[in-house]
Amino acid sequence: MELTVRMSFSKFWFLCQYPRVLLFLLSLHWDGMNCEQHPGFHIDGPEWVTVQRGLCVLIPCNFTVGPSYNLTKDAIGIWYKGYKGHPNGPVAASTDSSQFPDTTNGRFIFTGKVSAGDCSFSISDAQPGDTDQYRFRILDRDPLKYNYYRIQPIVSVTDLKEPDISPTNDLIAGEEVTVTCTAPTHCPGLSPTFTWEGSVNTENTQNNTLRHQDGTVTYWSTITFTPSLKHHNSSLTCTVTYTSWSTKASITLIVDDPKEACFDSKLIPAMVAGNIFILTLMGLGFLWLFKRTRKTQEKGIQRETAARIEDCPDKGVLAEGGTRVSPEEEDPIYQNF
Repeated sequence: MELTVRMSFSKFWFLCQYPRVLLFLLSLHWDGMNCEQHPGFHIDGPEWVTVQRGLCVLIPCNFTVGPSYNLTKDAIGIWYKGYKGHPNGPVAASTDSSQFPDTTNGRFIFTGKVSAGDCSFSISDAQPGDTDQYRFRILDRDPLKYNYYRIQPIVSVTDLKEPDISPTNDLIAGEEVTVTCTAPTHCPGLSPTFTWEGSVNTENTQNNTLRHQDGTVTYWSTITFTPSLKHHNSSLTCTVTYTSWSTKASITLIVDDPKEACFDSKLIPAMVAGNIFILTLMGLGFLWLFKRTRKTQEKGIQRETAARIEDCPDKGVLAEGGTRVSPEEEDPIYQNF
């Protein structure tokens, strides 16, 4: 009786767990091998990537396969979004096959060469919804189906930074000045639009682009104007606009009167010369005081010596070597006899 109950319970437990076991086996069949359990399968890439909203980022990546496999020209690399990737589908693939439709409007691009073990991809015009975890999968002949779980980079989309405006120092009324606004991006092919706003003349502007050897690009705009006293404490704003987002920064113009600036330019050298003169007088004063103190000390010694001689007039003075000499011997008149 007891054995029958145990067998019935075992059958019941197996029937309850069967769906879970089946799903697990199906997932293994779809996912392929786990790279953490097979030597030779390795992936290198960043674990965390940050990109500003509306800008771009390149996620570098390299991978290898097991010693019993060789990547062919038909190898396909796929990046999936989300944990284990499947819920949100692929976002970038190394093939144009309709099997992997573009779900990001071309913002995600597979830039690496899969047959060379390069799984790099890029994101442009980053959106807040791009913040997630991403996973790489390789498909090739033999058949080779492989998911790399060790590194699944997390992409974080942050707020767009303000542009940088320089210089911010004080201006002189009537003197021409050039102010520069630099965009917070180095993305190639993402030329932003610059807009200047303020009480000064904003017509004389120029946009510039500089390409660097590493492939990055610097974008900036300059505005040239002549400030006046009426522009004092007014604001100058630079707005940088991208495809879907914009950012701006403002500075307050401090305009000085040229007369006061000229007065200040003359006052500073005069103050320096005055300080040098005062220090010179102080040095001479200390030198005079030192000499006077030294003379006073010498006179005191002479007086003390004379007083000792007056106290012992008959005993004479000590000659060189300690021999006492009488006054008569010391007098040159007696020395002639």
